[in-house]
Formats: sequence, C-alpha cells, structure tokens
Amino acid sequence: MNNSNSDVLNRIFSKNTLNAFIQGNSPYSYVTAVERYLKNEDGTNLQKISEIYSYLCKNHRNEYCYKNTLLNTLLVKHPSHNLKNTSALTEITVCKSKPDFILINEKSVVYEIKTGLDNFDRLKGQLNDYYKAFDNVVVVTDSNSINLLYPKLEEFTFTGISILNDDLSINEIRESVSYTENLDPLVMFKILRKYEFEKIIMDFFDKLPVVSQFEYYDVCFDMIKKLDIGIFFTAFKNELKKRCVIIESEFLKLPEELKLLGYFSSLKQKDFSKLQDFLRKPYLCR
Repeated sequence: MNNSNSDVLNRIFSKNTLNAFIQGNSPYSYVTAVERYLKNEDGTNLQKISEIYSYLCKNHRNEYCYKNTLLNTLLVKHPSHNLKNTSALTEITVCKSKPDFILINEKSVVYEIKTGLDNFDRLKGQLNDYYKAFDNVVVVTDSNSINLLYPKLEEFTFTGISILNDDLSINEIRESVSYTENLDPLVMFKILRKYEFEKIIMDFFDKLPVVSQFEYYDVCFDMIKKLDIGIFFTAFKNELKKRCVIIESEFLKLPEELKLLGYFSSLKQKDFSKLQDFLRKPYLCR
C-alpha cells in the first residue's frame, strides 16, 4: 500500500476525525476511504466506518488496530477486568520512550507494539526505560515478526510476548513476569502530575512542604524518595489509575471500532449523543 493510501486510513481513526463526526461532518479522509476501498456507498455511517476498519485491519494493520484490539480484548471484554477496576493509558513519556499502551489494575503492564511495518532497532532502549517505571512489559507483534523478536529479548527473559492474529485475537506466547529491580523513583516521580505527587505526599506525610516555588519540586521529590520503593510504586499506580475518567454507560454503547478513540477523547454526554446521531445516519458522499 502506498503512503497516500495509508495516510488516508490513518487519518480516519484519529481524534480530529472523531471530532468531525461529532459535529456531523464527513471529512475528506473518510469520504476518500469509502470511495477507494469499499464496494458501495450504501448504508449508515456506522456500517461504513465498520467496513473501513475491517479493511484497515486486514490490509494495513497500523498502531490503531493494535491498540484498539488491546483495549477491547483486555479491558472491555475481559472476564475479570472492567472500567471500574482497570484503567488504560497511552503514550506517556518514560525517560526517552513512550509506551504504546498501558493497562493498570493490581498490575501495571506496558504493551509495546511492533507492527509488521516496524523494526526492533529501538526495542532494547525502550524496554530499559519502561522497567524504570513499570514492572510488566509485553511486546505485541504479528506472526511474521516473531522470529525476529526472540533474539532481541535474550536478556529480557521476564518480558512477555503476544501476537495479534489475523482474526484480531491476541495470542499470548510468553507471559510477562513482574520485574522490579530497575524501578527508579525519580522516573516515576517525573511521570506524575503535580496534584498526583501532592496527593501521595499528603497521604504519607500529612502536609506539603512550605518552600519557595523554585525549591518546591526538588523538596517534594526528597520526601517521596524517603518512601519504600514498593510503597511508592503502589501509590504511583493508584494515581495513574485515576487519570482516565469516562462516562461508562455511553462509552460502552460505542461501536468496537471506535472504542479506543472514545476512551481517550474525554467526551461529554452531548458529544456521545451527537456521535451516535451521526453513526445512525445514512452515509452521504460529498
């Protein structure tokens, strides 16, 4: 698939396009994808989006396809995970790396995605970064890349491996094992927002430092690093779990194809209603 084709498909499953749908608009990328890749233009917007998503995941499985599958499989449909006891995060900065997908409940699991379009050149550095803030990491790839992956994980025997199958099921090849030896309190502290590390300080020290703004950040970290690393790690995970606040009843009504966008877009009640109106309407080309 050439770059212009992939760009069109990539733009459809983006926050900008979702916002256009909420406003009742059919953006260029959506119309173009319908014209190029679908057999006909009959049906509702929901049917067209579903057909485009199916085409994307069959012919050009990009990161959205992987992430959306992870969210649906490991959070929405999982027998023991749900929106109350588990939270997902994406692309926070950990040292010099950005995890593709993070799932936090009693565990914290980073999912590093390597599609068939990626290579493994940066993987070692990424894993070293992730283990400074999280204790479980899983590399998710496709069946064609699995033999290239094993040599890259020779020193990471605790790292899990999963495959995204052609039918969009996830096959766990090797379970991740908790590894906490490299947890770094400064790395975790830098991930936390101000109100999050202040909450931890209040929980354990009952007061915030009274110092100048210039000193405040460093003094807060000096207090945090007095905590046992295991205790801080648990508090760190608990704060991250609170970040994603959604309207659960409305989110669950979203079609599977749009779950990832809906989860990370901070939609209000009226946004969900407008989006559902757009999805129900017949597709109209421009």
